Amino acid sequence: MSMERPLMVGLGNPLAGDDGIGSRLVGLLKGHPRLPENLDAVEGGTDLLRLAPMLERRPWVVLVDALPDPGQPGLLVRFDGDLDELEDRGGGVHHLSPVEALKLLRCLYPSLRALPVTFLGVTVDSATISPGLSPALEARLDSLLDEVLDNLGDAPCSASLSAAN
Repeated sequence: MSMERPLMVGLGNPLAGDDGIGSRLVGLLKGHPRLPENLDAVEGGTDLLRLAPMLERRPWVVLVDALPDPGQPGLLVRFDGDLDELEDRGGGVHHLSPVEALKLLRCLYPSLRALPVTFLGVTVDSATISPGLSPALEARLDSLLDEVLDNLGDAPCSASLSAAN
């Protein structure tokens, strides 16, 4: 894994139902024939803070995670830009959401302040303690894989990604 290559991180807990969608998608994308050859992909679990050394010196990072939304589950929502513009719907009493964790990392690691980050959120209506995804997300899994792959071509480093294929 080269630190100078773009990185995609799947976030979430696979034992918490639909919360594990980010980790599941990235796990399925590893070795996928459409995944750009020069893109590193890792399943990050629920703790983005521990991945700080892996984020440094990257030209671009994509975070794939569940996005709580009471609407239709399984929609892919993309966000590029200033973290302060992203409504932080995650988080809780005992942990930081990915947005909060990235803000903290940018305070602690000056090298991460200019790091381009794309959030790909998959809408979920709940996360419960149970292994596996809900039937609604399982039904959308193949479409979500295609949508994530399509979004990789529209990213800040798309020129360097497409050059590898």
